[in-house]
Amino acid sequence: MRTSVAGVPADALRRSEVEQRLRTAVAGQGKPLLVLNTNPEIVLQARADQGLLAALNTADLLLPDGTGLVWSLRAAGQSAERYTGAEALELLLAEAARLKLRVFVALRRGGLTQPIEFSDALRRRHPGLHVDCLSVSPDASPGPTDAELVIANFGAPEQELWLTRHAAAFPKARVRIAVGGAFEYLTGRLSRAPRLLQQLGLEWLWRLLLQPSRLWRIVRAVIIFPFTVVVSSMFSSKKTSNTVRVRFAPSPTGYMHIGSLRTALYNVLYARHHKGVFALRIEDTDRARLVPGATEKLQETLRAMGLAWDEGPVIQSERLDLYTSYIRPLIDNKKAYPCFCTAEELDAMRTAQTARKQAPMYDGRCRSLTETEARARLDAGTPHVIRLAVPRDRADVAFTDAIRGEIRTPIGSVDDAVLIKSDGFPTYHFANVVDDHDMRITHVIRAEEWISSTPKHVLLYEAFGWTPPTFAHLPLLLNSDRSKLSKRQGDVAVEDYLAKGYLPEALINFVALLGWNPSGKQEIYTFEELVAGFDLSKVNPSGAIVNFEKLDWVNAQYLKRLPDARLAEMAALELEKAGMIAKQGSGWVMPASGRVVTAAWLAGVVTLEKERLVRMPELPERVKFLFAAPTDFDAKLLVWKKSDATRAKQVLTELGEWFAGYGGGWTPVDLETAVKAWIVAKGYQNGEVLWPLRVALTGQAASPGPFEISALLEKDDVVRRIKTASARL
Repeated sequence: MRTSVAGVPADALRRSEVEQRLRTAVAGQGKPLLVLNTNPEIVLQARADQGLLAALNTADLLLPDGTGLVWSLRAAGQSAERYTGAEALELLLAEAARLKLRVFVALRRGGLTQPIEFSDALRRRHPGLHVDCLSVSPDASPGPTDAELVIANFGAPEQELWLTRHAAAFPKARVRIAVGGAFEYLTGRLSRAPRLLQQLGLEWLWRLLLQPSRLWRIVRAVIIFPFTVVVSSMFSSKKTSNTVRVRFAPSPTGYMHIGSLRTALYNVLYARHHKGVFALRIEDTDRARLVPGATEKLQETLRAMGLAWDEGPVIQSERLDLYTSYIRPLIDNKKAYPCFCTAEELDAMRTAQTARKQAPMYDGRCRSLTETEARARLDAGTPHVIRLAVPRDRADVAFTDAIRGEIRTPIGSVDDAVLIKSDGFPTYHFANVVDDHDMRITHVIRAEEWISSTPKHVLLYEAFGWTPPTFAHLPLLLNSDRSKLSKRQGDVAVEDYLAKGYLPEALINFVALLGWNPSGKQEIYTFEELVAGFDLSKVNPSGAIVNFEKLDWVNAQYLKRLPDARLAEMAALELEKAGMIAKQGSGWVMPASGRVVTAAWLAGVVTLEKERLVRMPELPERVKFLFAAPTDFDAKLLVWKKSDATRAKQVLTELGEWFAGYGGGWTPVDLETAVKAWIVAKGYQNGEVLWPLRVALTGQAASPGPFEISALLEKDDVVRRIKTASARL
C-alpha cells in the first residue's frame, strides 16, 4: 500500500508482494513498472529535492529498502518487510536470463564501474544474459532502445530523474529500475553483511567497517532520519485537523473519461494549493460492472498525466470488514433496517407507482416489521438487504455546495437507499460515506451527476453523528450542441487522446480550463500557475462546452515550447512506427537508403515542421519527402506562376549543375547565402528558382523552405532530385 514517511511516498509491502509484482511485470504479464528505492537517505534527499520527490510519486513500485524505513512504516501501523535493491536486481536479472530478455544498463559516464567490466560480471552471475552496458551522462538520453529490462546506476537523484525523464526511450521496457550500491555487490567489490547482521538491522555497521568514508551517510540514516521522522510525525499530528484532504474515487468499469480526468485534476489542484493530501480510492463494490485490468489502467493513466497521489490506492473490495463493523451500530440505533422484499415485489411496487404518476422509490414497507419478525426472517436465512431509515419527520435535507451555494432537497424525494446488498457488499452510497470518514476527507470534489445522491450521504453522516465534508459538484462537460459529452459523439477516453499524440501537459492545460480559468487573461498555464490560482468558488456551475479544436491549438503551443532533445525523442518513436527509420546501435538508419540518422538530424527534422505540427504522429506524413524522393506529383507544379515550363527546365538544369559543383557549407544559412548569390549572378528572380527547387525536393505545393529541406538531405540526393524534376519538364 502506498503511504508516506516524513512526507515522502513509500510502499508498505511484504517481501512476497514485492517479488510477485516484479515477476509478473518482467514476464510481461502485467503493466510495466518503474521501480525506485526508498530508504532513509532517499527520504531525507526527497524532502529537500522536489524533482526527486516527484519521481518517487511517479514510481509504480517503491522498494521498502533500509531498516530504518521499515521500522518507521511498522511504527505507523503498516505491514512492511525490507526488500533491498540488490535483491530486486538479482531477481530481475535471473528472470531476464531465463526468459532471454534484452537488458540495458546505463552507467554514469566517468564512474568507477566500466561497461565492459559490469557486462562481464553480470554474464558470469547469469549465464546467457543478453546485456548492453553504456556510459551515459545523467542529463543525456540514450536514444530509443528495445530493451525489456532497463537499469540505471548514477546515484540518487540523477538515476531516478533519468528514468522518469526518458521513459519514452524505452517503449518495450517491462521494468525500469534504479539501483545504487547493488552494483558494488554484483561486481564483487563489496560483500554483503553476514546474514545475522542483516536480520538484526545492523548492515549499516558492516558498511561502515568496510567503507569508513560512508560515515556521514550512515549518520544521516541512523541518527538524522529517525529524528526527522519523529519530528515530522509530531508536526503532522498537530496539523491534521487543519489539513485539506481530498480524494479521487473512480470505479474500474473501463477507461478514464475526460470528465473523470478533470475531477482528478481539480482534486489535485485543490490539494496542492492548500498543501494538503490527495488520495486515490478504487470503488469496486459493483462487481457486475468490473472490467478486468481497469484498476491498473486507471492508475497508469493518472501517472501518465502526472497526477501522483499521496495516499492509496484504497481498494473498497478489500475493506468489507470495515463496512460490516459500521452497519451494525446503524441497525441497533434504528438508523437502518433489513429489507426482505424480492425483485418481483420491487418491480410490482415501481409499476404501481408509475401508473399513479409517482416517482418510483422504495415505499418503506419493511420498516414496519417488528424486531421479532425481522429476526425470524434473518435466522431463517431469507435473502435481504440493509436500507437507510430516512427520517420522515423533517421537511428537507440541505447542504452548502462550494460551487453552487445552498441546495435543499424535499425529504419526500429521498428514498430508503440500500446500504448493504444481499451479497454482503456495500453500495456506493454506504462505502462512499464510510471511506470518506475513515480517510478523513475534508472536501468531496466530484461530478454534478452526484448532486442527487448527496442528500442520502448527508443523512448517513447525521445517522453516524459525523461532520460532513465540504461538497463541490463540478459542472457537466458538454458537446458543441450542449448535449452531455458521450462516446456516441467521439472519443472521450483520456487514453484515446494520449494514443493520438496529445501531450499530457497539454491535456492538463485544456481540461483545467473547462469551467474555470485562473485569470481569464491567458490560455496557456504551467501546472504551478494552475495550482497557485485554483479556487473552487470561481468554478462556473454551468456546463462547459468541450471544443476539441481548441485542444489542437493548445497541443500545438506546447509542442512549440518543448526542448529540441525531447522533440527528437518523440520524433524517433513516430518515425520508427512508420518504418522510416530503424534502431541501429546508439542511432538509427533509414532502411530504404541505408543512410545513418543522428539525434541532431532528427532535431532538424522536427524544427522543419515545429511551427505547423499539431500532434507528433502527424510528422511522418509531413516529412516523408526526406526519406524518399517524390515521384507522383504533377510536373506542372514545377512551373512558377510568372514563368513557363521551358524557363523552369532551364533553371532546374543550371541549378542542378551548380549544386553538383558546390563545395560550401551545408547549413540552411550557408545554402541560402550561396543560392541567392547564384540567382543574382544569373539574373534570375528568387521565385522562378526557389519555387521549382522546393517542388523538386518535396513534390508538394506547400512545404517548408528549400534551404531547410536541402540541409537535411545529402548533396547527391539534392542533385538527383533536381535532375529528375528537370527531366519531367
